[in-house]
Amino acid sequence: MLDYTDRFPSLYGRMWMTFVPEECYVATVLVNLMNKEDIVPWNHRFIRWKHENGNRPANLGCEHFHYLLEDEYLFARKIELPCSTVLLDRIDRYLLQDKDIRLMPTGGWRYDGFLKYGHDKKFCDFVTQMWWDIGARTGIDMGCGAGYYVSQWRSCGLAFAGYDANPHTPDLSGMLLPEGDAACEVADLTEELDIPTPFDIVVCKDVLPYIPEESVSTAIGNLARLSSHFILLSWNVTESMATLPHRNMTDGDIIPHFEKEGYTVEKYMTARLHVVLKRKDCCVLTRQNLPLIDY
Repeated sequence: MLDYTDRFPSLYGRMWMTFVPEECYVATVLVNLMNKEDIVPWNHRFIRWKHENGNRPANLGCEHFHYLLEDEYLFARKIELPCSTVLLDRIDRYLLQDKDIRLMPTGGWRYDGFLKYGHDKKFCDFVTQMWWDIGARTGIDMGCGAGYYVSQWRSCGLAFAGYDANPHTPDLSGMLLPEGDAACEVADLTEELDIPTPFDIVVCKDVLPYIPEESVSTAIGNLARLSSHFILLSWNVTESMATLPHRNMTDGDIIPHFEKEGYTVEKYMTARLHVVLKRKDCCVLTRQNLPLIDY
């Protein structure tokens, strides 16, 4: 870009006395000089174009932290003290550095961080659409991690609870949820859970592979008792997490256990989930011979 400006100063000169020329000059030069595949078609900036905290675009506060986890932002504005003080502390602690995962004997993670928890917007949207399709009223995410999915579903009006074996989950989820909202709690699937009232939808995403083989039946029994109707299940281990102790599982390792608990694969919803996630290590289970929810 600098070489072009030296060799062909006419465009640069044309920008003289124009409004905010820096917002178009760099992009104009690069797009014309480089191949399209070499250019990322967005600016990796987070800007909240709303009037919040006394300014538009918004002065960013701690309530905006969860947005910074949704994509690979390199820049964020506007930062204004003291409004942004807590947000800057969280960026320094959780986004500019990361901690290691300590795997507990039950397979749960002891992890005070966000970056190693993946999230899939398409999966989030699938659950939201399923919720309205079946008329669900209660849901629970078992193995909710930092509570990202729970916060997204609650923002859509879905009454979701979240539990995870990670002792840091209440504090982490509290940073993602609105002030005063109930934080996600700590519970381990490998222990017998006291379940007074089951939930319409139970989500257990990519948890079972980390649970020791001798505890899987207890975990599946808990999931079965937690649900009154549907269980959304997946058992993927990402490449980045493959260094942790885990078991490579197939549907043949999992589904027969749920069939013994009175569940069967809901073929239509499962096929949709395969398309959405572009993989088949996932399914939707439903209680056998149980009609759809009717409130």
